[in-house]
Amino acid sequence: MAYNVITLPAWKEFRDQVLAIHSTRGYVWRGQRKDETQNWLLQSKFDRCVPSKDDRERTSKLKRHLENFKKEMHKSYPNLLPRNDVDIWALGQHYGLRTPLLDWTLSPFIAAYFAFQTEKGASDPNDDYRYVYALNRSIERLISKMKSGNKVLAREASVPFIDKVPHANPRLSAQMGILTQALKGKDLAKYVGSFSRLKPSEVMLMKFCIPTEDREECLHESPFDEY
Repeated sequence: MAYNVITLPAWKEFRDQVLAIHSTRGYVWRGQRKDETQNWLLQSKFDRCVPSKDDRERTSKLKRHLENFKKEMHKSYPNLLPRNDVDIWALGQHYGLRTPLLDWTLSPFIAAYFAFQTEKGASDPNDDYRYVYALNRSIERLISKMKSGNKVLAREASVPFIDKVPHANPRLSAQMGILTQALKGKDLAKYVGSFSRLKPSEVMLMKFCIPTEDREECLHESPFDEY
């Protein structure tokens, strides 16, 4: 199975789960207050905020968005931006820019912190769980081997990991941050279903559902503890 959903009875079970899973290439982690049942998909901020009817329209909007960002940056900080567009997106990611990148971290406990940092809203009846996703880094290797007929899938359909950026900022470093490129705006959770027939024994994506009532217990545990 490519995508597993694990509902935990309590926060204390999370550490045991983290210790129990294994992958040749390891995992990256992401915490969210909501999940797809509340219309919060594994999509980039750009794709959540700027809907497009098709790939062509999305590409056009992304191009205009990037050019506007470059223009404004050159006005205030000439010669600062890197040459590669992906590196420019990565630079803007942690300064509020809506980019086609998705934030992850190398630490499951930092991911949990982001899932739990917001208090439960009194007016939100659906806030029973918070969500931590674990993405198997083996997915990148599988994508490179996956074929459609006799044609290897285009690289733009992949999930390449960005763990080295030319202008790493303190926030990215403190969060043990790593980024993935968006799948043409598609939801990552749906996409990984493509790999169940390739390697059914290795789970590509896991979602841990942790009770919101355990928020204080989670926040009292240091995200930098050894595990």
